Amino acid sequence: MTSKAKINQRLDQLNQQLESLHQRLRSRSHEHLNYKPSPERWSAMQNLHHLMRAEGFALQYVKKKLSFVPQLSPITWKTRWRGWMACTYLSLPIKVKAPKAVREELPEDSQLEAVVVEWKAKRLELATYLNGLPEEILNKEIYKHPVAGRLSLYGMLDFMKAHVKRHQGQIDRTLP
Repeated sequence: MTSKAKINQRLDQLNQQLESLHQRLRSRSHEHLNYKPSPERWSAMQNLHHLMRAEGFALQYVKKKLSFVPQLSPITWKTRWRGWMACTYLSLPIKVKAPKAVREELPEDSQLEAVVVEWKAKRLELATYLNGLPEEILNKEIYKHPVAGRLSLYGMLDFMKAHVKRHQGQIDRTLP
């Protein structure tokens, strides 16, 4: 499988995940989707905003990183290990405080359809950008995860998938 095919396979998985989440949530009322079980917990919609924002910042980071033609290290077993650890960590029942940029100022009230449309547009931007990169870039350490460190673009997409999965559980527990 080519590097681009691997990227597109992961993008397809992310899009299927989003579509599945959308289908599950569209039967819920606006009030249920925006319901916060407590002041310190997010509503289902705030979880969606957080996920969309995190993915947007990841793309911004990659674009900025590649804008100045940096020296990039090739993927090693350590790169794969860091990616695996980041995804595994998300599957554990350990509460993790999100970085400030993706947890603050989440809207108190929003519409599911509008958020999904915006998220799909951001996903299309991500796919278009990644598919425009040269093949050799895809096998380099590019994305810097706040905790795990340098990951490949594959690792970044795998992390996004694990991140959505983690928040699906939070969303399910939030809904009345």
